Amino acid sequence: MVPTKKGRGQRNVAPWFFAQDGGFYVRCRYGFRYLHFQDDNNALFVRDLHGVGSALNALAAAAQNGELDEAIAQSIVRGRQ
Repeated sequence: MVPTKKGRGQRNVAPWFFAQDGGFYVRCRYGFRYLHFQDDNNALFVRDLHGVGSALNALAAAAQNGELDEAIAQSIVRGRQ
């Protein structure tokens, strides 16, 4: 839980990863929507907790290089439908 901007309460913060299938799935959000990657998947699978950090670093680098622009554009289009 984190405080809200006006300090009147707290809100839950959803984690960017979750454990399942013997590993971890890492998801990336743009606003309220999850970004979809190859084959319309909205998560990257990693085998261990160390891989979660590597996946998050890779997503940050991809965002800085503009590689997520297409996924962001598709999430906006999906939201309008």
